[in-house]
Amino acid sequence: MSRWKKGTSSDIIGGSIFLLILLFLFLASLAISLLSWLIYVFLTKVVFKKKKIIPISRWLIFYLLTNKKKESPKDDKGKENKNYQKEKEFDEELKINPKEAFIWYNKGIMLGKVGKYEEAIKCFDSALKINPKYASAWYNKGVALGELGRYEEEIKCYDKALEINPQYDKAWNNKGIALYKLGRYEEALKCFDIALKIKSEDASNWYNKGVALYKLGRYREAKRCYEEALKILS
Repeated sequence: MSRWKKGTSSDIIGGSIFLLILLFLFLASLAISLLSWLIYVFLTKVVFKKKKIIPISRWLIFYLLTNKKKESPKDDKGKENKNYQKEKEFDEELKINPKEAFIWYNKGIMLGKVGKYEEAIKCFDSALKINPKYASAWYNKGVALGELGRYEEEIKCYDKALEINPQYDKAWNNKGIALYKLGRYEEALKCFDIALKIKSEDASNWYNKGVALYKLGRYREAKRCYEEALKILS
């Protein structure tokens, strides 16, 4: 009697399935290896080479600077009525003292806070007609113009404020932001440097300098600025 057992059809089918499983596993491992290689090439040749990775600290600082405690919901109608009453109060005061620059200025501040930038600018203009050396009025007129996207005019207002008060760090900082928005990064950087000389403990000055440096491709210097901002905020 032969010691060899003849294969049956079920044995052949079982062997075929086993071979198919091995082939599937081989192809799957090959696909994973190929995908890993493509990811590696993308990271080394595209992302890292072009330096598109933004430092985590930049986003952390931005969060810390902009994250504010949320206010509880309020009645919009009540808020509108309150603002309307304030505006009326300013109007009544101006009927009595139309030549008081600070009343026009305060009315402009109030209007700016509620997004009425065009009206706010008119109030600041009225204050400046009375007192052309009113640095804060020039500054806040610039802020309102910036909210309207009128950056060139905004910069001129900050220049006027800085002629009156060269140590006005907020004006230097805001001028830098306006220049940055116009793509004039080197000029913006100079403004942030001056703002820091006047007030080095202001985190926003360090952060904005870091943003300008990053835009200029000076990544290590930008990182140092973000770190300085984080030290102040921590």
